[in-house]
Amino acid sequence: MKAVSFFSGLGGLDKGFLDTGYDIIWANDFDKFAVQTYKTNFGEHIVLGDINEIPLEEIPDCDVLLGGFPCQPFSMMGQQKGFEDTRGTLFFRIAEIVDDKIKRGKKPKAIILENVRSLKTHDQGRTYKEIHRILQDVLGYKVFCDILNSADYGVPQTRNRTYIICFDNQNAEYRFRKNRSWT
Repeated sequence: MKAVSFFSGLGGLDKGFLDTGYDIIWANDFDKFAVQTYKTNFGEHIVLGDINEIPLEEIPDCDVLLGGFPCQPFSMMGQQKGFEDTRGTLFFRIAEIVDDKIKRGKKPKAIILENVRSLKTHDQGRTYKEIHRILQDVLGYKVFCDILNSADYGVPQTRNRTYIICFDNQNAEYRFRKNRSWT
């Protein structure tokens, strides 16, 4: 399956998808050093630039859209400005990109988003409710969400993150596995 990755950084999220057979055909980040590292490890398919300035028609069609959109606006370690922080509005750019794909008959089959644990509770839960509403009611995806800890999957680090998994198929069922045994 073909995947497109936003806010790719060094490629941590992408690596898992590459290792399981996905073909990441296009990736993006605005940090030149992250892009250099990504290119060294994964190839030349990453584009340096601000996702807000990349024309919609330059973003390839895909089966799966990945995005670890900036977490600072929602993190307990930051000022928690949420959508009032410019970085916090980047989720809306993802929604705009998906909406453009839908209008052109190229709706991604799945969207996988990742962010800080506190995304679900930010602004008394209103931030996540708005994200869920857009993904489900506006874009038409079936949405599953949970908080997972990377230490439960063999990563030598405790890192609790919110994962939002969305499917175009309204009959889809998804179960988050809570440990690396995959049983």
